[in-house]
Amino acid sequence: MIRDFIVSLSFYTPVLLLCLVILQAVYSKYGSGINHIPGPWQAAYTDWWRFWITWKRRPELEHIRLHEQHGDLVRLGPRAVSVADPEAIKIIYALNAGFVKSDFYPVQQVVARGTPLRSMFNTTDEKFHAKLRRAVSNAYAMSSLVQFEPLVDSTTTAFLKALEQRYAGKAGPEGVCNFGQWLQFYAFDVIGELTYSKRLGFVDHGIDVDSIIANLEKMLDYVSIVMSIFIVITVALH
Repeated sequence: MIRDFIVSLSFYTPVLLLCLVILQAVYSKYGSGINHIPGPWQAAYTDWWRFWITWKRRPELEHIRLHEQHGDLVRLGPRAVSVADPEAIKIIYALNAGFVKSDFYPVQQVVARGTPLRSMFNTTDEKFHAKLRRAVSNAYAMSSLVQFEPLVDSTTTAFLKALEQRYAGKAGPEGVCNFGQWLQFYAFDVIGELTYSKRLGFVDHGIDVDSIIANLEKMLDYVSIVMSIFIVITVALH
């Protein structure tokens, strides 16, 4: 009898697994109530599609292409929708709007002595976020921002001077400026002025100081892949 049971189990188990996979796929496509939103057909069934475009890097280019093809709303996963309408910002990001951050964010929390360290960016707890926001809100009030203006002006002056000395009036490759890179240099030095009352040296030396930008890009590459895998697993478990 036991042998017959094992034989039956070995026969029916693959069939049952196949049925479960089909049911999961059908539920992923229709169970969230967003099946009417257009998007890649694979995205309706699994988040592995999102993982794949993230793995290839520059997923934003694929998102832009999809919005150009489908409009303001694009389905990127079984329970994920990309919104391109600027008017939706006031709805989605309004206080107490009900759009809570997904499990995409806690993965980025640094763990210290076994305890995740939450921040305004990576926490999904709205009460904790509001508590942190109140602690720093005065620093971003208009009266405070006006006082920071001279610090921003000094970096702007150094930025323009550096570009003029390096690129103005020069022909050929020497006169070609990677303006996107220099805007990053400018942004980091502005932050340095506001935080430490001195530039970090990006603009003055025209380099990625201590490879800060490169290391951040490596970290973001890693986090984007890990978060994509985490989302796939989390959705599958739900």
